Amino acid sequence: MNRIAFSTAVIVFLFSGSATSFAQDLPIANRILGPKVGMNLSKLDGQSWDGGYKTNLLGGVWLAVHGSRFGIQVEGLYTQTSYITGPGFDTIYNQYVVAGKDSLQNGQFRLSYFNIPIMAQVKILNRVWLQVGPQYSGVVSVHDKDEFVNDATKLFENGSISAVGGLWIEMTRHLNAGARYVMGLSNFNKTDLESWKQRDVQIHIGYKF
Repeated sequence: MNRIAFSTAVIVFLFSGSATSFAQDLPIANRILGPKVGMNLSKLDGQSWDGGYKTNLLGGVWLAVHGSRFGIQVEGLYTQTSYITGPGFDTIYNQYVVAGKDSLQNGQFRLSYFNIPIMAQVKILNRVWLQVGPQYSGVVSVHDKDEFVNDATKLFENGSISAVGGLWIEMTRHLNAGARYVMGLSNFNKTDLESWKQRDVQIHIGYKF
């Protein structure tokens, strides 16, 4: 087990214990869950990538334990991201690029992730919660759309750690919406040629059972 996976396991274990203890003191009405769907706007920082945000989908489930002002929320999210190589990619990663490809044909990669954000919540307005916490993201699949490199899995790390912050708005008794910024903390580049950091802006709408 690598250090990222071990750290995530420790965080989840500590969260589970804290959430269980917290939940025992709360009425059942304050233990809530539901699904959520939305958009994931992502980019990968690094000189070899196109720096613009690309829009993809997200979806998953969430479980929250709330008091009157504070709470804890854990989620299981499936997200997709798209990355497009910049003009210098084929020079820096020449040993990985398929023969015959050049900078005039940018490569597009689509990655799927399973994310586990663990969010501390503070109510700042009547229906608005501030959320902050860590997130572990594990790679589910890597798709090299243009077959730009010989083996795309040799470029991307299998998992990464991020810091997450955002707002969660209770629009009605059952409907909610929110927005988050996800800032990658760990290097997502499996090679030692440069550092890649993931950046995401997420917008969702959800349902509370």
